[in-house]
Amino acid sequence: MTYSRQQWDRAVGLYIRYECCAADAIHELGYPSKEALRMWYRERLEEERAGVLSRRGERQRRYSEEQKCAAVDHYLECGRRLSRTMRMLGYPKSKELLMAWIDELAPGRRRLRHGPVPEELKRKAVVAVASGRLKSHEAAAELGVQAAVVREWKRQMLAGSKETHVTRERRERPGDGGGARPVVPDAPAVAAGSRDAAGLADALASMEKRLARMQARLDELDADVERQRREKRELDVEIAIRRGALELLGKEPGADPENLTNREKTILVKQISEAQRVSVKSLLPAVGLAHSTYHYRLNAMRRPDRDAWLLPLVEGRSRTARSATATSACTWNCRAWG
Repeated sequence: MTYSRQQWDRAVGLYIRYECCAADAIHELGYPSKEALRMWYRERLEEERAGVLSRRGERQRRYSEEQKCAAVDHYLECGRRLSRTMRMLGYPKSKELLMAWIDELAPGRRRLRHGPVPEELKRKAVVAVASGRLKSHEAAAELGVQAAVVREWKRQMLAGSKETHVTRERRERPGDGGGARPVVPDAPAVAAGSRDAAGLADALASMEKRLARMQARLDELDADVERQRREKRELDVEIAIRRGALELLGKEPGADPENLTNREKTILVKQISEAQRVSVKSLLPAVGLAHSTYHYRLNAMRRPDRDAWLLPLVEGRSRTARSATATSACTWNCRAWG
């Protein structure tokens, strides 16, 4: 929720007046949270230290000041009902925002519920909060009470449901004499509360079972996705090995990783591990190469060739031999032609 600069100043002023007691300030204003109020207080201290005002509350809002004033005036003039003002004007979309406007522009004039709340409304509010359809502060706003009151109703109903189940089990348990204990009928009010609590407990148990089934289904889907990813990685590695073997041996029917020499297998494993970003350890069994042999061949390829000095001599002799052969052939042809 977005708060104005006036709401910000008012909340921080009360926080300072009440000796930095966030609970008292929030109880009087109804906003914000403890963490937000402490953050606002730190921003006020930073403003006083730096001498620069914070830009809080200056960003573009969805509703103009005229719309806010019109909504508050309609609320005060038409019976002070939040739902009626929202329905007649078409805005705002949340009761919390309208309550914040009323507290800002007409402090102390927002109607709060006085007197006991009917048990049926209590039960509906608790069921809505327990099922996740509403949050505690939303259900409290509909009834005109504090969010802590709705949470206390929920705690009491859950405790009552547990006591009801324990009492039912004790009544159904056989007695010491071998017979069942007599069932004492409860008072009508206690019976109604027990039925409400039992219904709430059954609803919670049903939702927990559905949540457990959904979580199990999600775990199965995650495992299936991971299995498919693993199979895809294995297929990619197998295709890369076959493709590398074809490049080393040529496109022949007998091109197979098992027909490669240890040196060629080492080259193949090194190329695939760098291209596919897989470990060498996982590729060695696929090509049939031992770990020690791979490292031996890899170190051997890195060492300089001990017969490298003979290569220039061999190339020179080859060029001389080709030149002499060409000269002899030319001389023979000239003699043959006369």
